[in-house]
Amino acid sequence: MIIPSEIAKSSRYGEDALEAFYTAVDNGQARLAMSILVDIIEVFAEKIEALENSNVTTEEVKPPVKQEVAQDAEEEVKPAPKAKVKETVSE
Repeated sequence: MIIPSEIAKSSRYGEDALEAFYTAVDNGQARLAMSILVDIIEVFAEKIEALENSNVTTEEVKPPVKQEVAQDAEEEVKPAPKAKVKETVSE
């Protein structure tokens, strides 16, 4: 990504604000680096605003669902005992 900067161009570091910023920092030129950084921030702010204004939706990244097995499911399922029915004989 090339960000044009008149300050970078006039300082003979080239037209790319990012490269000029890095060079100014490496050379200890804090004031020049901050002036170039203003150009960089303006471009980033415009890009962020354009993204916020767009109707592009992103999916939320959800962590995978951990499937837990209940202890009851691990145990053997036994049928319930049948109730004994007492037969009564009517005479």
